[in-house]
Amino acid sequence: MSFWHGLTHFLYHSFVHYEFVLLFVLPLIESAGIPLPVPSDTFILLAGARHAPAPAYTLAVLATAWVGALIGASLLFTIMQRGGRPFLDRYGKYIFLEKKRLEQIEGWFRQRGRGIVIAGWLIPGLRIPTIIMAGLSGMAYTTFLPLAMVAVFIVVAFYYGVGIVIATQGHHFMRLVVAFGERYAALLIVSTILLALALLLLALRRKGLLARTERG
Repeated sequence: MSFWHGLTHFLYHSFVHYEFVLLFVLPLIESAGIPLPVPSDTFILLAGARHAPAPAYTLAVLATAWVGALIGASLLFTIMQRGGRPFLDRYGKYIFLEKKRLEQIEGWFRQRGRGIVIAGWLIPGLRIPTIIMAGLSGMAYTTFLPLAMVAVFIVVAFYYGVGIVIATQGHHFMRLVVAFGERYAALLIVSTILLALALLLLALRRKGLLARTERG
């Protein structure tokens, strides 16, 4: 049994036994800013692929993932709103959010904050930065929450719908996922390691340049 086949098997059986726990906890953790090895959207997709779209089951899945994601996003928003700026001023450069960049994004939020919250949530990879900047921009929670409610519902409904669409071709889909992983897993791992090393070297070089500048 290959690594990817074993991983797929493990995730699926974990989901079968703890479906609604995972549908609540994983979106909460991810929306709170903690990266997950497997995106929570994957489990929403699995929920759509596992059963016929009965109204009661659909409502339960959507509500569970929706509430979990909103709680996590609210926690991260509140943390950033109350004390996140000093942390990002110090460490934001390591995640490409330097002070100048932060000020620029904050300006965008003040001008077009509502549209950015929804658009940023719908784009994979921008959800957490969107929540962070919403909290830092001075946006009121009473403004953020309704926008997050709409954006989260769109995302959850989309992935659940994708799961329903691929349900009839589920076995073919899983075979494609496993085949892709087996072929490109090594390339992805090597690329990730090289990127991490490049970022580390860049940070060390920058630190050295700053130290020399201060001594000079």
